[in-house]
Amino acid sequence: MTDIINKNGLKEPYNEQKLRNSIKNAIKEAGEDTNRRKPLIDKIMGEIDNYSQNKETIKAEDLRNIVLNNFENEWVGDQVPMARVWRNYELLHKIIYNEKLD
Repeated sequence: MTDIINKNGLKEPYNEQKLRNSIKNAIKEAGEDTNRRKPLIDKIMGEIDNYSQNKETIKAEDLRNIVLNNFENEWVGDQVPMARVWRNYELLHKIIYNEKLD
């Protein structure tokens, strides 16, 4: 079983449903229909499954980056509502990550 290392360094078992629900919540808050966005949700979860395969631990930050990269790739231009919702949640809960800029 894979464990997640949270930002605070604590480990917890990876919970696929918890992550899936977080992704769905961001999509809903961005005004999107989760049923219409099911292919995106499945794509994200597939990438996470591939990434976490054969790993005992993974960083929550790595999962976050997979989610945000997929959200950001959904829109061209300045409007990135799902990514914005995700980041606003992090700000609200004082979850700070160093952004990797290309």
